[in-house]
Amino acid sequence: MRRSLMLLMMLGVTGVALANPQAAAAGPPCAGHFRTMMQRMEQRRMERLTVLLELTPAQQARVKAILAEEHAKMRRSMRQVMRQMRATHRTVHQETLTRLSGVLSPEQMKKFKLLMPGRMHIMRHMGMGGMAVARPRAP
Repeated sequence: MRRSLMLLMMLGVTGVALANPQAAAAGPPCAGHFRTMMQRMEQRRMERLTVLLELTPAQQARVKAILAEEHAKMRRSMRQVMRQMRATHRTVHQETLTRLSGVLSPEQMKKFKLLMPGRMHIMRHMGMGGMAVARPRAP
């Protein structure tokens, strides 16, 4: 029972990102520590899978290649999703400004844009920061 539970946990973990040596090699020099850490994690993961699944050396190579391919596909997919999200956020932000310009005076719109510049507008709506309003200092 315990071994089965461990096997299930390990199989769930294998879906986690594997280091991509080609992409890692292109990274900045400061990423060396992270790259080394990811390579160690990948090595330990493959060692555990080898033991738990009793993989042959040929199976190890194929499993590693399949999981690396999955990782590459997931990275490409995430890049596409992030590009789409940024485009959507820009569109929604522009629509909001257009709608507000029908409600606020030109002076109020200037102030609003100063209070809510560009992408910070999105982060504030996501709860990542409050609207900073300059308050006069006490004399």
